[in-house]
Amino acid sequence: MVVPTVRHDGLLSLGLDGLIQTLGRYGPRLGASTSVRWTSISKRNISVHGPANAEREKAVWEEQLSDEKRIIGNAREMLGMARHGLDEIPSGDPTRYRPGLMNLITHGRSVTLVMQTLSSKNPDCKGWWLPYQQKMTADPLMQYMNTARVAIFHRGELTTSSTIEIGISGPVNSDDLKAAIFRNAPPNTESAAIGDRSGSNHYIVRMPDGSTVNQYFALPGNVDIVSWVEMQDAPTEHYGHPIKDNSIQSLAGIYFETLSSMVDEFEARFG
Repeated sequence: MVVPTVRHDGLLSLGLDGLIQTLGRYGPRLGASTSVRWTSISKRNISVHGPANAEREKAVWEEQLSDEKRIIGNAREMLGMARHGLDEIPSGDPTRYRPGLMNLITHGRSVTLVMQTLSSKNPDCKGWWLPYQQKMTADPLMQYMNTARVAIFHRGELTTSSTIEIGISGPVNSDDLKAAIFRNAPPNTESAAIGDRSGSNHYIVRMPDGSTVNQYFALPGNVDIVSWVEMQDAPTEHYGHPIKDNSIQSLAGIYFETLSSMVDEFEARFG
């Protein structure tokens, strides 16, 4: 006997009760030995062959839903870790901003790797992910961050350089500049470094035991000095748009916003 096929788009919304009702509707006409093949053409392509396997198939479906929620949660967690790294970058303290930048880059890459795992489980996700993957592969900024992640992860290296510009608006009075920089200096400050090798500004403070420590600070707003830190050979374009500010804070912000938008869409489609 030919087994008829009943097709319906709404298996996921109807759930098991809807399936049983359909089996009950067709069962008397098909005979006791005949099964109904219910084929969902929704994104999960679940098929149920008669009521005997309904509970098992339901469990498989629920497991798939659980996997998706878990993967989305993992992607959100990695994005949060990247966010913590981003928040440390404006500090100006190399003991904070360098680890922060490294965390942003490494956990940012983990965000994309986590989302990619769902593409191996869900054909719809694979179709959604492939254009993103191709776009990132061709993009200078995304490839730059991936290369930086390899250098950090495998060699522990993150190469940066610093730039300082004084008197952008015109001549600077050195006495006024010195007074502005040392106005809020801590006690026992011996000197100050502006735009040091790490791109930071710090006071050199003498301690009671005779040693010195660096105390980092941000330049006051009333001085005509600009300093910033750049990543070596930084990209100048992202998704077809020029990057006008290549400081680490700018690049990190663009990179994070790109990842955040991807995760938002990922969750909206598969959450």
